[in-house]
Amino acid sequence: PEPFLKKGEDHVNGEVMRDRAKEKGCDFGQGDLEYVLEHQDQIPKKLRDFYLVFPGTIWQVSSGHLRVPSLYWFGGQWSLSFYCLGFDWYSNYRLLSSRK
Repeated sequence: PEPFLKKGEDHVNGEVMRDRAKEKGCDFGQGDLEYVLEHQDQIPKKLRDFYLVFPGTIWQVSSGHLRVPSLYWFGGQWSLSFYCLGFDWYSNYRLLSSRK
């Protein structure tokens, strides 16, 4: 997983998180999330402590808020969630990078 926080930061806003995801080439979207979710048995156990963020897709809900899809470990499996882009983003959120 790729962190998006820089040294000395404890959080950033959603736009900064998205900009850093693009800079790192980690701006995967919901289609990628769905693939990962279908193959969740291949997600390393060490990632269960993090929300895995897919900032390449942004959904606007009826209230007007923008949300980003993510996966989180709950109840023995990975589940889909949508986190508000307008909230602060902390170190428990991570970006995925492609395998090298």
